[in-house]
Amino acid sequence: MRVKPIDGYIALTKPRITWLILMSTGVGYFFGLKRNWNGLHDWLLLLNTLIGTGLIASGTAALNQWYEREGDCLMRRTAGRPLPSGKMSANHALWFGIALSVTGFGALAIGVNKLSGILGALTLLAYLFIYTPLKTRSHLSTVIGAVPGAMPPLIGYAASNGALTAEAWTLFAILFVWQFPHFLAIAWMYREDYARAGIRMLPVVEPDGLSTARQIVLYASTLIPVSLFPALLGMSGKIYLAGALGLGMWFLYTGVRVAMDRSNVRARQVLLASVIYLPMIYGLKELARGGVAPVPIGALAGVRVQRIVCTAEHEAGEQIVAVAVVGEGAGLADEGPDHMPIVDTMLAAAEQPRHRQQVRRGPIDLQCFGMHADE
Repeated sequence: MRVKPIDGYIALTKPRITWLILMSTGVGYFFGLKRNWNGLHDWLLLLNTLIGTGLIASGTAALNQWYEREGDCLMRRTAGRPLPSGKMSANHALWFGIALSVTGFGALAIGVNKLSGILGALTLLAYLFIYTPLKTRSHLSTVIGAVPGAMPPLIGYAASNGALTAEAWTLFAILFVWQFPHFLAIAWMYREDYARAGIRMLPVVEPDGLSTARQIVLYASTLIPVSLFPALLGMSGKIYLAGALGLGMWFLYTGVRVAMDRSNVRARQVLLASVIYLPMIYGLKELARGGVAPVPIGALAGVRVQRIVCTAEHEAGEQIVAVAVVGEGAGLADEGPDHMPIVDTMLAAAEQPRHRQQVRRGPIDLQCFGMHADE
């Protein structure tokens, strides 16, 4: 059956990889949002962020295939791609990739903010001009390639926040470490293909697989403490902490099995676990994060306080002090949409080593926080 031209262009964008990139970008966006969701404005900003990032990712994938078209002819797993199969000319792929990349950069730099545009451009440049040429020279290319591979959450975070904080780099670190077991498993499964194309992946350089297995176990082990950073930074709660530990141990278990039995079957199990792990860990982050974005405590400046409501609760041995400030002024809207007072709630974990405080703002009822409205 004849392949339609549009199918070739779609294949150049690597849709299965692009959706993971967009998922990581979206997670970064929501964690970078330090204010209440602003309806249509935030939907449009998120949409621009995803479109811009998706276009840059798709353009990078197309340009990468244009660069590696000769090597792709030598590998069974890539011989059916549009360029090595002859379904598309090299010039068409080149200009298609350039057009997508330039449009994506414009969507981020103009439609979102300069920082997200710069991060998108750096991702493309690092991937195409450092990582891709290095693949035929050193197995350390995997380390270099993990840097642009971990940039999507930074782009999303920068889009909504305008800056990169420790939270943003935490998301970067998780994705950075996750890539090693993922790609080393792929490299072991297709080591013969990579060898034919002259790509110096670790299983090609050391074909006995010992180093590959050790690194899979090493990085899967490292991912466990790294994945706990969001809980330590107050980005997520106990649900995330327990879930991240469980997922990390399961991921490590698949790595240990491939170390004990260096077979394609075990490597494929690591690959499958990695593909399941990433959306699961992202889902846990959002689930444990809650639906109301924290805003700086400085948002209370200029507020004329009408009343203060305090309660203290114990949750799993940890004292949580909740303070609700009801008022009006520079930091608060006078009325909610249904004439409910705007409530700013400060939560302080009183017995933690570092007293964290954050303010949650929204047209909400005190009982939503399990508090008593006794003055």
